[in-house]
Amino acid sequence: MSLRLSSLLPRVFVIVVVALLATATITFAAETNATPHVNPPAETAAPQILLVPDGFWGSFLHANLNSHLGTGAGWPKWYLGNVAVNYETFAISQPRVVGLLFFLWSSPNDPNFLGTKELPQSVRDRHREIACRNIGC
Repeated sequence: MSLRLSSLLPRVFVIVVVALLATATITFAAETNATPHVNPPAETAAPQILLVPDGFWGSFLHANLNSHLGTGAGWPKWYLGNVAVNYETFAISQPRVVGLLFFLWSSPNDPNFLGTKELPQSVRDRHREIACRNIGC
């Protein structure tokens, strides 16, 4: 039995078309089954810092620190104004610092523990000057 070219041509054509379709399907499937597009992780912002300097004077702490008067002679109450300025200088030099908070306002009826309101006027003036320089008055 001999096959004629005219009878073989449709069969070859069908085989070629099926092969092309199979190749295209496999290629398409390989491209779409790749790992899905994932957005890169967002940059994590550096933590921001709020400094809380000494805004009080306590004999249990400040009266025993080393100072210009000698080892263990303690900080005089007025020295907390200088401490506040040192904190301000540090805060300005550090980009992650977002503010200063002089906490602990009042401590009535305890002479060994003074809040900001009971500190010398010079210290309270320094706190106000720092606020005016940095956030305006």
